[in-house]
Amino acid sequence: MNQTISHSGIIQQILHDSIVVNIVSQTACSSCHAKGACGVSDEKEIQIHVPITTPTKYSIGQHVTVNISEKTAFNAVLLAYIVPFGIIFFILLITNYFFSEPIAVAITFSCLALYYIILSRNKASIHKNIQFHIAHTI
Repeated sequence: MNQTISHSGIIQQILHDSIVVNIVSQTACSSCHAKGACGVSDEKEIQIHVPITTPTKYSIGQHVTVNISEKTAFNAVLLAYIVPFGIIFFILLITNYFFSEPIAVAITFSCLALYYIILSRNKASIHKNIQFHIAHTI
């Protein structure tokens, strides 16, 4: 079963083919009764571009629910965190065996930079595969 991740947000801007939704991201601690004494709680605002077909259906300030499938979210995490970690780990492990440490680090970061250049050049296809959807209005 394909689970979804949902967040409620407020429409900040309406473009011709997408809307910008402002979402307040909160850590698990933010609902804790001791968050004032702890100082660990964290809140930050995130703006998400959501593709739409009918912009007249929405208005600025409207409350909406934004969804993304768990599979799509995992693919985003894979590209953003897991693959770069793997590149750093394995390239550093291999190059450290053959080269001195400073050269191994330089080669590792060069490979990581190459990965991000490739990722940047494929941004359009990544945006097509990793998209948010408006579930309903609140």
